[in-house]
Amino acid sequence: MSDTSEARPSDRYLPYLFFVFFGVVFFANGMLVYAAMSSWTGLNGEKHYIRGLAHNRTLEAVAAQRALGWTGSVALEPGHDGDSMLRFRLTDKASAGLVGASVTARFMRPTHVGNDFTVRLQDLGGGRYVARAEVPLAGQWDVDVVAEHDKGRFQVTHRVQVPK
Repeated sequence: MSDTSEARPSDRYLPYLFFVFFGVVFFANGMLVYAAMSSWTGLNGEKHYIRGLAHNRTLEAVAAQRALGWTGSVALEPGHDGDSMLRFRLTDKASAGLVGASVTARFMRPTHVGNDFTVRLQDLGGGRYVARAEVPLAGQWDVDVVAEHDKGRFQVTHRVQVPK
């Protein structure tokens, strides 16, 4: 009869393999935690918590904008030498162009922090506004256009694609 209680030579490595296995698992998890903590935060603006608390004021502003019946259209046309032309048209309930508004546009990169910039649009008359924008990176951008007029305020956000 053979005695099965004797340890085989390969069995003496089992405790070490146990520690090596969990060492590899802890190392991989540590690398993933480091990558997650050192990459993009996921926040796309400043003071996000305070803006969240002001949600009721935002809803009131949306209702006031809808009551005006204004519409706005945004277009970004690629230009030469890395700049683009931003065009905005603002019309009232009767589809007549609103003139005399102070219009600004903020370009925000939805995937990266630090490249946002603002341009002021010029009034061309007839509700048409235009600005040259030097967009630093190709890809998707959110353009937040705000028009301040004596009769009210209008805001629209439009996603644009800047070619390479």
